[in-house]
This record gives sequence, C-alpha cells and structure tokens, in this order.
Amino acid sequence: MTRKGRAGSSPAIGIEILSGKRLLDLIQRLLEVQRRALESQRDELRSEVEQYESLREGKISTLVVEDFAELPTALIKARIAQRLTQKELAQRLGVKEQQVQRWEANDYAGASIETLRSVIEALGVATREELFVPSSELKATLEFPQATFRGAANELWDPLEDSIGTINQRYHMEGT
Repeated sequence: MTRKGRAGSSPAIGIEILSGKRLLDLIQRLLEVQRRALESQRDELRSEVEQYESLREGKISTLVVEDFAELPTALIKARIAQRLTQKELAQRLGVKEQQVQRWEANDYAGASIETLRSVIEALGVATREELFVPSSELKATLEFPQATFRGAANELWDPLEDSIGTINQRYHMEGT
C-alpha cells in the first residue's frame, strides 16, 4: 500500500503503511530489545561496581593479562587496588595529575612503552613477561569463532534494522 502526497506535491513511492497489529508487534519487539539492552547495561555496571569494590578491599591481588591490549585496564585496576588516586600516581611519576587522567581515559593509547614501564614501576607491581607464538593451525582455530559470531549477529540485526527503517519512513511521511 502506498500513500499519496499532499495536493500539489508528488506522491510518495513505495512506503509501506503498517497495519495496527503489525505496528504494535514491531513496537513490542523494539521495546523488548531495548529492555534487554538496558538489563545488560545494568548487569555490566553491577559487575564493574563489584569488581571495583573487590579491588579497593584488597580481595584481588593478581590481575591476569592475556593480551597486550588488556595492559592499560590492568594498570588502572592495579592503581585502584593499591588505593592510589590519580594524583598520587602522578606525583610518583613526576607528571601532572591531568596527564594520568588522560592516559587512563584513553587506555594509555598515546603512552610509550617506556611510559608504561614507568607506570608499572611507580605502582610497584610485579610482572611476568611471556610471549606465546601460536602455530598456524591454532591461529585458524582462534579466528573461526569470531567470523561465526559476526554472521549470527548480522542475521539477528538485519530484520530489526529493516523494521526500524520502515518506522522511520512512516514517521517522516506523517511529519511532512
């Protein structure tokens, strides 16, 4: 079904007007997706607060870093576990507090290896350096699940995205 434009304007082409039941079903699905997303965010925040409290209370004494990309988060957690403020860490490093704030806010993205080494020393944390060199067979096994997950996520998202597009088109048609 298409909707004709206003008098004197060209008609809208190919915009589907959803029936009451289809529109209600779509809105209910969108609300359910939104509810699940909010619940997921709530659960993540609870987990982060619990982890922060565990760090502050000294319940966590070992941080495992499986990937170099996890090092910045581990350094922030180590600072929290030692009950150091950013200002106190900055004083130990001989830099301004704002510098530590920037490093942490950006997950040490602009920090050099030497800076990371200085932060590790200032925190007084012990590190164990290991490099794992996987075989080509293991590398292929590790890459497969990511591709599978991406495909499944796209299969779930595409129909929802189409429905959102239909709602947007209808909204814009009614608003003009």
